[in-house]
Amino acid sequence: MATVLLIFAACGREVQEIEKMSFDFAKFSTGYDPEWLSTGFDDSAWEELNLRETWDTQGYDKYDGEAVYRIRFDLPALSGSDRGPDLLIYLGKIDDADKVYVNGKYIGGNGGFKGDGGSDISFWDIDRTYAVYGNDPALNWGGSNVLAIRVYDKELEGGMWQLLFESPWQTDIWKAAYPQMQKFS
Repeated sequence: MATVLLIFAACGREVQEIEKMSFDFAKFSTGYDPEWLSTGFDDSAWEELNLRETWDTQGYDKYDGEAVYRIRFDLPALSGSDRGPDLLIYLGKIDDADKVYVNGKYIGGNGGFKGDGGSDISFWDIDRTYAVYGNDPALNWGGSNVLAIRVYDKELEGGMWQLLFESPWQTDIWKAAYPQMQKFS
């Protein structure tokens, strides 16, 4: 399973999977510029990193600070509806903090960014899961979209580093916490 997993789901009493996309690689750059979060930013010169490994194992050994991962994906066109299915985003673990954007819109994050005037609180061992409602105007149904993951690493290895459901005990904890999601494991 890839680190980044997008699930299109009908969410109600039960979550019903409609379609799944997974990604093993993302465009990557150290540093941070707010422009990097937008859909119009040209990331073609950026390096592509494997999402199954920290950035330290891919040529950024001992790098501590901010970085951005970018993933482009297409959403299908809607037919006869103004609301698409909800989008569930599974990112696995990120060392230390993250802020996640879809087409430039902030959708969630964990941990603290020292550069934003806050404290550098680490959530290095927490699985990341975010949701975007199907009728969110940030989603470009029938077109290209960008998932931007801004990461802050304060020490040691950094970046995206562990797959969801990588070990049996994680799967059991996930199923207990989110019983409606069991079919995705």
